[in-house]
Amino acid sequence: MLDFDLAELYQVETRALKQAVRRNIERFPEDFLFRLTKEEANRLITIGVSQNVIPPDYNIGSSEENMEAVNDLSEDMRKELDNIYQAIAALSVKPPQPPRAPIGFKTNDK
Repeated sequence: MLDFDLAELYQVETRALKQAVRRNIERFPEDFLFRLTKEEANRLITIGVSQNVIPPDYNIGSSEENMEAVNDLSEDMRKELDNIYQAIAALSVKPPQPPRAPIGFKTNDK
């Protein structure tokens, strides 16, 4: 899953997501993110532009292995996203507040 995929998932701009991660990097595991080289990024862009064309270095044997690896990653990502959603839900629950005394003037009238 790439940064723009996560940004779309959270309905924010990619740059805002990156900025939030940089500001809170200590909250993420070390292997949470990695940076693509320029060549890797260009390769992804090229593949994305021509999604209907099979890449020239396509190999059926490794493709099945790749799909298995992607499925494993998808399961792990799903578990991680569940953990994130649970953490957000836990943070959004307000603890019960003690009752407050009524506001106003007190008179001696009964």
